[in-house]
Amino acid sequence: MNELLRLWGSNIRTGRVALKMTQYDLAEAVGVRTASVCRWECGKSTPTDMHKLAIATALHQEVRQLFPLVRVAA
Repeated sequence: MNELLRLWGSNIRTGRVALKMTQYDLAEAVGVRTASVCRWECGKSTPTDMHKLAIATALHQEVRQLFPLVRVAA
């Protein structure tokens, strides 16, 4: 699961940086604290389904593109 969280975090960060958004900007758009965005991007926590949709909307991407369900080899 940690690999998946890291992938999602990397996708969030890549999308955010591509739009020249700060973590603060994304947090404001999603309705969370900046620390939440930081934890998501570092792979320390996962956004709720509601937040995944808000993140995808803010980053102009599809939810499935940002948060693919990938199986990680054990």
